[in-house]
Amino acid sequence: MGTDKPEPMVATNCTECHGDTRMHASYFAVPFNPDICKSCHDYEKQLAGKTGWKDSNWGFGAGPLARRVHGVHFGRYLDKPAEVQPTVDYSHVIFPQDVRNCTKCHADNPAWKEEPSRLACLACHDSDEAQAHGELMTFDLTPADPYGGDEVETCEVCRGADAAFAPDVVHNISNPYKPPYPREPQKDE
Repeated sequence: MGTDKPEPMVATNCTECHGDTRMHASYFAVPFNPDICKSCHDYEKQLAGKTGWKDSNWGFGAGPLARRVHGVHFGRYLDKPAEVQPTVDYSHVIFPQDVRNCTKCHADNPAWKEEPSRLACLACHDSDEAQAHGELMTFDLTPADPYGGDEVETCEVCRGADAAFAPDVVHNISNPYKPPYPREPQKDE
């Protein structure tokens, strides 16, 4: 808002999979559109002193969109699925194709491969080791509020555009072809 040129959305194409379904159908019934989702799932705190879902912040600022969307779509394979949203179980979600196909959602904006962030990466890579790496590579002025928007990340050093571990390099599934992670539920389920 207030700019000559609108900021392009980082993710698009949600309706290719979700069609005309609605998120939060029981009370808001909003379409799958990142601009609408970001009106709540952002860094802004609507209630002073409230920093998360368990703190009655109703989603506002509690889980920035990149963390939420990636975590939900990778739900079946997360180490800590309850961290996506503690009151909804997404551990059964299996993305309908290879989730490493980043361009399925990120078709119109190259920011996903040029501007990596711990929010997006740690949403799927949620092991204790990955979390420690993210914290080590991030200077946070307000550690009690890990998604406050004041963090200084160094992700681009190793994972920025044309870097050895850039997202489009490590998530490259076609050249050479890399088979997907196991896509079926485990036998013990």
